[in-house]
Amino acid sequence: MIFIKTLPVPFITIYCITIIYISLILNFCYRRQEGLFRDRVFMFPGKCCPVKELELSSFSPLVVPNDLLSDKVNIKGTDYRVGQVLVTKIVSADILEVGTVVQIVMRQSSVMFLLTHSEAVRAKLGYFETLPSNTVILVKYEDLADYKPLIKRGGGSCFPFVLHHHIPSPLIID
Repeated sequence: MIFIKTLPVPFITIYCITIIYISLILNFCYRRQEGLFRDRVFMFPGKCCPVKELELSSFSPLVVPNDLLSDKVNIKGTDYRVGQVLVTKIVSADILEVGTVVQIVMRQSSVMFLLTHSEAVRAKLGYFETLPSNTVILVKYEDLADYKPLIKRGGGSCFPFVLHHHIPSPLIID
């Protein structure tokens, strides 16, 4: 504190501006080399195990022996867990194809979701309700129609859910 009071004011100003300028340059160069977000595209938790014989027999054409299974994954900052609802295809503004996550599969360098697939129809009050189905499909992360997972309310095969955001419907050309 005594040192600062003895220095002339223009010197303190130039010194402070120089320090700020150098820190901004270093910060810009660091972000340019490493990227603004240094996280991986997807991160699995520590508990990620290979396919067991029981799981392989129940999902045999979809899951192969070299796959890794997990209950949750973080992809580009979004957490996906077993039991969430994912929109796989938008048929129209009132009809969606959705799936409930059964398992999360990692095959080579891609993430896929093992889903119980069904159609959802918009009700009069604006929420969607799924139709009963027991079809199991495997969908790549890149092929999802919407990347935000939805919360499943209820435990049956038919359940209501609400979109928390707008999903654009496809253009229909005659």
